[in-house]
Amino acid sequence: MTAQRATLNGGGTGFQSVNRDDAAANTATSDLIDILDGVDIPIVVLGRDSVLVCFNEAAAYLLRLSPSDVGRASRDISALAGLPRLEEQCNQVIASGIESRADFRDGDKWFVMRISPYAKGDRHVTGTVVTFTNANASRRSSTRLLILVSC
Repeated sequence: MTAQRATLNGGGTGFQSVNRDDAAANTATSDLIDILDGVDIPIVVLGRDSVLVCFNEAAAYLLRLSPSDVGRASRDISALAGLPRLEEQCNQVIASGIESRADFRDGDKWFVMRISPYAKGDRHVTGTVVTFTNANASRRSSTRLLILVSC
């Protein structure tokens, strides 16, 4: 079994597919990649050594990632290097197996960064899955709710 970079939707992602003789496994992998690229939530997968393993199209857009970033350390990718204590938080999640959340700001936008352990079938944590949720909409809704309640 060998892994190779998949080019999806014009080459915008860093998800990888696996070449196998099993046609069903190839179809399932391709379907999963299409699903993750269809999700509006930016998803980044980092290995135990904080190396970028893959990302979806939403992450490519938000963090300005390109397929050439796959295999590079997060500290060497400007958008990821700018995230507060990312490697430290990922190492803590890998060691504990417990997810972590942190707020961060990018210009006038606020995001919730969620770092979850990524485990293979044997429950051995091999890396982290980092997602970014735009918190501006929920903050605006909370502000509106407070204004309505105080009226």
